[in-house]
Amino acid sequence: MLKLAFVHTLSIVVAAIGTAVLSVSSARAASPELTLSADQSHGESLPRKRHIGDVSYPTMWRMQQRVAALLPKNATLIAPVLRLSLKGMGQFDRTEFQPESWAVAIVGKTVDERVPMRRGGYFAVPALPQAQVRSEDAIVMFNARERKSWFDVGWDVRVPSGGTLAYTQFGQALAELKRAQDDMPWWDIMAIPEKNARFDALRACFTTDKGNILIAGEPAGKKLSPHCSLLTFDPQRLNGDPAIAFVGGLDFVTLDNAANYTVDTGDAL
Repeated sequence: MLKLAFVHTLSIVVAAIGTAVLSVSSARAASPELTLSADQSHGESLPRKRHIGDVSYPTMWRMQQRVAALLPKNATLIAPVLRLSLKGMGQFDRTEFQPESWAVAIVGKTVDERVPMRRGGYFAVPALPQAQVRSEDAIVMFNARERKSWFDVGWDVRVPSGGTLAYTQFGQALAELKRAQDDMPWWDIMAIPEKNARFDALRACFTTDKGNILIAGEPAGKKLSPHCSLLTFDPQRLNGDPAIAFVGGLDFVTLDNAANYTVDTGDAL
């Protein structure tokens, strides 16, 4: 997947599409030290200096909104989210990634907010009007002092509150993303990776290692890691429209590509 040098190219990325992978350097810049409040950092004292790779909040917000605008107006089952990864991570590590501490925070002169992260490194930039004010000088910080990090785009599947998704809804989620991909401009170099990406599965991650995907009451997911399972789409199941149940404390569901997991991950569990 395409990676971009970060510091001075972000305006080009935002002007194009914002779905390309952005590299975030951990080199430090000579700026005033900023500290997260104790309640936002789960009681931790986290004095930090700005990093070259920290991103201005308005830029990150515009990029996220630009990606959301790619979805069809009638899309109801998927929503874009950002995904943070660290250098040296394999597929297993990325799948299980959930920092014990904070990973992303928005900090300015008066703004001080930790951004929740779901398993797999997924997060969404919250709407903070005060952080949009130019004089606030708000930035998005990444807690990766010693390791190079990057983020790309994922596609959240909105599972009903009961924790069950109809199989036709699985197909609908894939169709909504396909329509968005079809509308991405072929001439936009920043859009090419996302436009050409293949999606034929969903990945569910759970709050415990007992989580599983069931179809019509029977185990159906392929275990990828202790907390995450994969379900590949099968068009032949659409006629029966069985229920897909996520049991064991569902955390997050995203669209994925089964080919990303062609190597058996069972030995890593």
